[in-house]
Amino acid sequence: MTLKLPAPRQMQTSIRDYVPSSNANGSGENILPSGDPRCTRTDDDGLFRVGSNNTNGVELGKNGLEISGDIDTTDELGFDVMGLQETKIPWTASNRRIQPTMPTQMAPRRNYSFLLSTIGSTSLLVHGHHKGRHTNSGSDPWGRFCWMTLRGGRDEGIILINAYRCCHTKSDNPGPFTAYAQQRTGLRSMGLKDPDPRQQILSDLLDLIDEKRSQGYRPILMWDANEDWVKQSHKEQGNHLKRFMSQANLTDPFFNKFNMLHEHSLIATTDWTI
Repeated sequence: MTLKLPAPRQMQTSIRDYVPSSNANGSGENILPSGDPRCTRTDDDGLFRVGSNNTNGVELGKNGLEISGDIDTTDELGFDVMGLQETKIPWTASNRRIQPTMPTQMAPRRNYSFLLSTIGSTSLLVHGHHKGRHTNSGSDPWGRFCWMTLRGGRDEGIILINAYRCCHTKSDNPGPFTAYAQQRTGLRSMGLKDPDPRQQILSDLLDLIDEKRSQGYRPILMWDANEDWVKQSHKEQGNHLKRFMSQANLTDPFFNKFNMLHEHSLIATTDWTI
């Protein structure tokens, strides 16, 4: 009797890879897409396409996310703005010098504005003619979020915020190299006695949104919040995400249109929101 071994699972090695499969948890493959079909871009289509992606399911290598891959993906998928979370770029002296200049080195004749949060957890890339609308930017020193403001019409503008909210709480007893531990150490250095990074980011984002709204900027928040606000996945913690959305006067456009949240899995996948 001859047994036929199953074919090895095709895994993602780049944020450009897509492996069609079922969305069953534990499959080890990519989830199925949902939402509207992605139309082909043209220079005069009048669209503003924003992409958000947690790259934790990509084999990033020892130097974290390669900015060259980010730029290639931005071009291929026609993004005007790309927001990435968990890029895991170690801030060595070499990376501090090389990474911010890579967009210019790769595409000297194309317009890019690139921003990384200090610890390398989040990044924002503005592509094409919208770079000329870029007016200001900033980042959280502990890698929690970064932001850019873009000039709009009628003396208005938008603020693009890209954030990562850590999944751990104090009761999880997270290790010293987790995002929770790094952020907690940083927040304590700012004078907070017993900070909870998972909740503190909500307060800090709310302050940023309120400040920029008062200046005429409308917020677009892209992030991995590690919480399902519809299914109330963290009810025992007080459903802080849903409360934050109400306080910040934010809505979920994907849920509003399709009456569903993005499917997710608990294994190494690349999950896009466009």
